[in-house]
Amino acid sequence: CEPLPSGPECGNQNAVFEQLDPNVLILLDRSGSMGSASSAGSNWSQAVDAIDDVVRGTQGGTANPLWQSVNFGLITYQSSTTLTTIGPVGGAAVATRSQSQINTMIGDLQAISGGSGGTPTTYALQQTESNQWYNLPGTDPQTNLRSKAIILITDGCNSGNDAAAETAVANMYGLMNPVRTYVVGFGSGVCGNELNALAEEGGTALGNPNDPVRYYSASNSSALASDLRSIISSNISCSYSISTNPSQFDPNKIWVSYTINGQTTQVARDNNNGYSYNANNNTLTINGSNCTSIQNADPAQTSV
Repeated sequence: CEPLPSGPECGNQNAVFEQLDPNVLILLDRSGSMGSASSAGSNWSQAVDAIDDVVRGTQGGTANPLWQSVNFGLITYQSSTTLTTIGPVGGAAVATRSQSQINTMIGDLQAISGGSGGTPTTYALQQTESNQWYNLPGTDPQTNLRSKAIILITDGCNSGNDAAAETAVANMYGLMNPVRTYVVGFGSGVCGNELNALAEEGGTALGNPNDPVRYYSASNSSALASDLRSIISSNISCSYSISTNPSQFDPNKIWVSYTINGQTTQVARDNNNGYSYNANNNTLTINGSNCTSIQNADPAQTSV
């Protein structure tokens, strides 16, 4: 297939499509060791700033806010069984949000006074699994095609049963449409073996099996923001659901291009570094370095 049609063109048609935005649920440790919001240097204050920076791009460290390309959700956990959904939409944590709803979610997070109590990581993961909090509210016709991820941010050790936490993570990763759990240890007070095991069971372990640290490790707000951006960007979809009926176009005559900051790139048909089309579910996927370019670009300056 040529990147662009050769010879005379008798006409063209733009298919109607929708980007399959990923669902990303952040589980944020709100235990006492996270500290107070009144202290700018506390783990709590730094975590809130990092999340704001990545989601809205308002802390000065991030040029490209990610809320326009991701269905975000945020739940804090503390004490033994206290889970709080921040800025729910339709009663759910993860949702396709308008800018005002994103502002509400971050505003509600910033209004929290800080952490208290223990670190019920097991309870938070078990409840996420049983309630499927990683899904959009209501009926999502694209749920089996959509990337789904959980980002666990903690600065301490699990107050629950480690094996049970690993089982919950493994169960979610074992679904037909896997839900990956990314683990971020924040600060120096984490239990490394515990976090390594969660990352391994969640399908996101870094490096080699013998490496001492296989989870993401951050010591300050900027490092945490960098880890969050890396994790979330890797889940931003380069797959597009085409709503135009396949009977109305020739799948052998699809030409794809994307534009970033005014510069247009033509994409050839290639499963490794071009585009591929799946007739079974009528989706088009951009692969390889072209996908990476889209993932790393400012959503407001990108079109496909």
